[in-house]
Amino acid sequence: MLFRSGQAACSCSGAPAAGNWYGLHFAPGSSGQITHAFIGYGTANAFQPVVGWNKAHIYVDNAAVTFANLELAYGGRPGIYLRGSGENVQITDSIIRGHTGVVSYPGVTAIYQESINMQPLYGNLTFSSNTRDEVTIDVNTAMTRSVTLGGTPYGFVCGYTLCQLVVPSGAALPVNPGTLLAFGPSYGIGIASGGALVAG
Repeated sequence: MLFRSGQAACSCSGAPAAGNWYGLHFAPGSSGQITHAFIGYGTANAFQPVVGWNKAHIYVDNAAVTFANLELAYGGRPGIYLRGSGENVQITDSIIRGHTGVVSYPGVTAIYQESINMQPLYGNLTFSSNTRDEVTIDVNTAMTRSVTLGGTPYGFVCGYTLCQLVVPSGAALPVNPGTLLAFGPSYGIGIASGGALVAG
């Protein structure tokens, strides 16, 4: 399967470029499976009346979606934007590259998670030439459940001067071996009384 802009697919002229089309949107309650596909040149700065301004090349909003052997390339917003619990999202054996731009928040990242309270499955992912080569997790929302991090490099964003991911009482944050967590100077992890950080 091939999703891309081009002379045959749109009214564009010349070579395809990021922003030639809107992108894909999985609405709440929907499902999908995309395998062995190239998707490229999306994330136009355009308004769609149902979902508003596009958030990413692929926006998964409380949907059950599986991506495998996907190449997602050349967009001006995040490659994949995840909203909801993420329990039914799998992204494996895929390449996300060439997502760059000036979106100030959350930044142009390979994959963006709207909350730490998500548990998608990641595995064997390659990120290259994105503004942020990582899964970027927004920690504006407080952690309320146990979450395991693994299968990909992670970064964090919150929009404040001090961004601390706090593992609350009764919750655990297991980090699988070999998982990179990239924190900036004002970022960190706090473990509340009764919370647990398990790494290694």
